[in-house]
Amino acid sequence: WGLKSNAGFATLASNEFENEEGQPIPIVCFWSDKKSAVTVKKKHWKNFVPVEISISEFLEKWCVGVYNDELLIGTNIDLKLARLESEPLPLAIKILEGLKNTDVRLHLNSFEDASELEHKIREINAE
Repeated sequence: WGLKSNAGFATLASNEFENEEGQPIPIVCFWSDKKSAVTVKKKHWKNFVPVEISISEFLEKWCVGVYNDELLIGTNIDLKLARLESEPLPLAIKILEGLKNTDVRLHLNSFEDASELEHKIREINAE
């Protein structure tokens, strides 16, 4: 899940990562469930609406897009704004690896299957 407004999706400044100028790198915020997103929205992002993001869309669109924009991903932000901050491609690889032994089927637009997506992400991440 994400939180969206007319200006875009909810973001925060990283507590862990800085750019070359020493400034915190922006992170795009995501939640694993609607209830958590709505809870945090009420305190920190009042003018935002929760938006469901499928795991396929998250992996194929968001992880790659956030990487291309040189941003980070923050997951399961709580009311104190504590979160896990991750680089998007290693996070995508970790999720894809975790899905291998499950019945979850990804519905991808630009890739034949999860293994092709994982191969491409690993290729980009190695550059």
